[in-house]
Amino acid sequence: MTLQQVDTAPNRSRHTSTRVMAILQLCLAFCLLMWVLAGPFMAEYFSYRSSLLLYEAVMGRDATKATNDKDLRNAERFAALPQHRRLRVARAYDNLEASGEKTFAAKSIEALEAIFVDLPMFTQAWMLLSIVIGILLLKRRDGARAAAWILPLLALAYSADNIYRGTRDAGAPDAALFPSEQHLVTQYLEEPLSKEVAQQRDQLMGAWHRYLVTEWAKEPIASNTEVFVAQVQRGEHSFHVARLEKRLDAQEQPGSHRFPRQSRSILFLYVLWNIFFAYMVNRRGA
Repeated sequence: MTLQQVDTAPNRSRHTSTRVMAILQLCLAFCLLMWVLAGPFMAEYFSYRSSLLLYEAVMGRDATKATNDKDLRNAERFAALPQHRRLRVARAYDNLEASGEKTFAAKSIEALEAIFVDLPMFTQAWMLLSIVIGILLLKRRDGARAAAWILPLLALAYSADNIYRGTRDAGAPDAALFPSEQHLVTQYLEEPLSKEVAQQRDQLMGAWHRYLVTEWAKEPIASNTEVFVAQVQRGEHSFHVARLEKRLDAQEQPGSHRFPRQSRSILFLYVLWNIFFAYMVNRRGA
């Protein structure tokens, strides 16, 4: 048996590990690419649908489209709002409907802008080099393994930039309007919270309704069931109006094109993977 034959098996194994790492890196890069490209199509669609439901809860529906008495009452409550508030909501609703009618070409342009304009520079470079280096590794081109060390450097640069310059994710603009469960339990629950999950749901829903009546309808809680239901609907409508106006305030503020700040644990794993990838494809005999 010759020396070349002895070395064939371990060398084949090392080449296989390099190919596996290259394929994994390509998968990560293409997953990120698809995620960003899908934003104007999928993420925007779900955002559009949820916003549409909130507008319908505030504006009600036309009499010809109303499915129940609540829709008609909400339309009347919206009509009773001050004119400047109604016009602001109506204009925003028209803009929302227009955004829902974007053509495939318009969304495709937005997807390309998300890749080439909105995506952080270090992420763009990492994604491009991950694809190029991964393909060169599969083709066993000279210099591809050494070039893999660029990826951990880009990951470190992105992490530092994200930590020191990334924007804090404040969450949904209307999140602060929602009361905590503890507040509902201590202020609006009329009995001790049950240990049964199904009963807890009913208790918390009752506390939520009493909260709407007290805090948003600004009325004393009625003992009559029909009157109480009407009070809940008035409080719910006022609450939804406040939610919508919070969202409109956030939309009118100057935005930032930077991505929100990521958790340090996620950034650590991101850097660690790229170091591991570069090490695996550069280890002796790989």
